[in-house]
Amino acid sequence: MLFSILFRYIFRKLLTSFLVVTPIVAMMIWISISIRYVELIASDGITTAMLCKLITCLLPGMVGIILPICVLIAIIASIHKMRTDNEMTILITSGKNEASVFAPVMIFSLLAAVSEFYVQAVVSPEAYHRFNIIQEKLKSQLSMSIVKPRTFNIIGSSIVYIGNKKQSSLEDIFISYIPKDGTSNVNIITAKRGTACADKEGNYFIMLDDGCRQELKKDNTLVSSLKFKNFSYDITPFLRRYHYNTGKPNAKTQKELLRYTEAITDQEIKRNCVAEYHHRFLSPFVTIINALIIGLLLLKPVGRGERRIDVVKCFAFGAFNQVCFLIAKNITTRCNEFVLINYVAVALVIMILSIHFVRRSVR
Repeated sequence: MLFSILFRYIFRKLLTSFLVVTPIVAMMIWISISIRYVELIASDGITTAMLCKLITCLLPGMVGIILPICVLIAIIASIHKMRTDNEMTILITSGKNEASVFAPVMIFSLLAAVSEFYVQAVVSPEAYHRFNIIQEKLKSQLSMSIVKPRTFNIIGSSIVYIGNKKQSSLEDIFISYIPKDGTSNVNIITAKRGTACADKEGNYFIMLDDGCRQELKKDNTLVSSLKFKNFSYDITPFLRRYHYNTGKPNAKTQKELLRYTEAITDQEIKRNCVAEYHHRFLSPFVTIINALIIGLLLLKPVGRGERRIDVVKCFAFGAFNQVCFLIAKNITTRCNEFVLINYVAVALVIMILSIHFVRRSVR
């Protein structure tokens, strides 16, 4: 019976295992993402709290990978513990069929699947939006901090030297632009004063005042010279490495994906949006298929030597299942005609596994 003592007992074991496993896996993913942003603290003075907020906003976007793995580990660990303690053997031999033992596992998987879809469709886009807000704050800080006084600052292909700096005000400025291709002339800009600022479009500049711009050949021959009162030097390309492209499909809700697909003319972007839209519906079925596989392999009394083999099989099938869904998404991204085939394939796999499980449980 649903919500019986047995159901609550197994469901509680599954939930406990899940709550233990998920923080560990999430922390591992969090640390791996953090490594890419350590330079922000080391070289640009960004606070640890701001960096933690920035990286935490990226975690919901990883839920499609994190949640199925956590659910798989939680179910296998719980069921394997029951088999090791001979609880599974006692339940089966006392008259409980496999379906009654599997019911809490399936309910737990369904709840995880619904949660995964909700996070991917609602929480993750909102997290990316917050990421963009925090990123703008970082850009404002960086625009004032990347240019350090009395230091030769390398910004892209430029070398910038500032004699003195008070907040955003700069004095005694020297800028040397050396093209990477080595074929163009070298530009040297000097100015008495300058200001670091930004426009509404998110571009960042050093506004120079009362200076001179010179163009030199490789042999230092002067090509041209120009004195100026006001001149702007773009430092936006330096900040690009801290940007996360919030225009990506995974940063949009389901409704936004539909509207974006109808409005966009670029076929590649349209295919990506269509693939992301349908992948959010299909990816939660990973946990359901994994649960059915575990039910077929683990919910049976077996000898001691077979227990570890069955656990290894469950992990192998779970990993293979995850890889298949990722491959299907990549194929759909290249050719949207495979969307229907993916739905049919998922339905057939679930139907075959369910029929096989039902036939075995009624024997």
